[in-house]
Amino acid sequence: MICSTTIRALASVLLPFALASASVAAPLLLRIVPVESEESAAVAESEPSASQDATEEGASVEAAPPPAAERVDELSTPGRSPAYEVQTFAGMRPASSEQVDPRSEVVALVLADTLLDDDWARVESELKRLRRGLPRNTTFRLAVVSELGLQLRSGIRNDRGLTAALGDLRPAAPEEDVDIAATVTGTYDQIGAAAPVVGCEWNALLAIGRLPGLQSDLAMQAEAFLSHQMRTHKLRFSFLPLDGFVPTAADQASRSTGGVAIASVSQYLDHLREEAQFHEVTWSVPPLGEGFHLYTAEVRNTVSAEWRAVPSATVAPGWLLPGPRQVKGFRQRVRALSAGASAAELSPAQLERLRAEVASLRQINPRDEALLRTTAVLHAGR
Repeated sequence: MICSTTIRALASVLLPFALASASVAAPLLLRIVPVESEESAAVAESEPSASQDATEEGASVEAAPPPAAERVDELSTPGRSPAYEVQTFAGMRPASSEQVDPRSEVVALVLADTLLDDDWARVESELKRLRRGLPRNTTFRLAVVSELGLQLRSGIRNDRGLTAALGDLRPAAPEEDVDIAATVTGTYDQIGAAAPVVGCEWNALLAIGRLPGLQSDLAMQAEAFLSHQMRTHKLRFSFLPLDGFVPTAADQASRSTGGVAIASVSQYLDHLREEAQFHEVTWSVPPLGEGFHLYTAEVRNTVSAEWRAVPSATVAPGWLLPGPRQVKGFRQRVRALSAGASAAELSPAQLERLRAEVASLRQINPRDEALLRTTAVLHAGR
């Protein structure tokens, strides 16, 4: 199945019109719930708080919001025609809004590398509850993502079929014990890579597993990356954390796509069944000639004067936005390059290797300040 979302995403890569006067930002999806609905507040108050002890490499992590069964969108104006404007890195930009009907499909994405052996039985039980409880005429697909890649299965008609599919898609256990805290950082990248494969006209994606809190130097990349990937490929992102911890990146991605962070499949089913309207908000920013730029888009409802900060990115035509694990490796390489470029003497062969490394790193982020400084040092006086 190839939907119009995928075609547009491919066109943005294959047709790099660098001379364009504006670049359309990844759309924001607002989920507007009628003002009469008050059930969400009562359910949200009853939910447990999110764990705040998940860290990577001992880094302190910003406290994440607790899972909630529902949130009333602060940018919505039920009963009134919404109008929006967006503060970007290029100043205030007008935004357009149109009501959309999301595709009636749920893709359950199991984050396999973050699961312990005992988790699989719980995941299977939750998936069965999800499939049985989906609203009528809603398509269900199962996906499992890991270091081995993304695997998909559709046409699951009963619990027996789901058990068989999950068994087939479950990756083999590693021969050695794996440090989950170190491994799950790459899960952000895996989710982002899955988006263009499973995303189609705002269908729903429920990720099940664990996501870590990240060090501050990677947190902004993770927030912008996950939000950008979900919005670009039009996925309503929701997250069911097995450990109760919802990192800021997952919370922001769900809030910017009409999804939700929840503590159980039952809450997610309530979310799907609740009456709501969806409005897609788009704006444009000046195009980049190369690389990418992260920024916070401040989306403002001009009717209610409410606003929201949305982690965003603009990416030059023909370039890709790297995930946090790729950025972490990129920075390690830049530091090694800087150390090599600072040597008192370099042979012609060493100089050639360093310049080749510069060229390789530029394919990831040519706008990186540390890389630009190191490149200047490398070429100074040589």
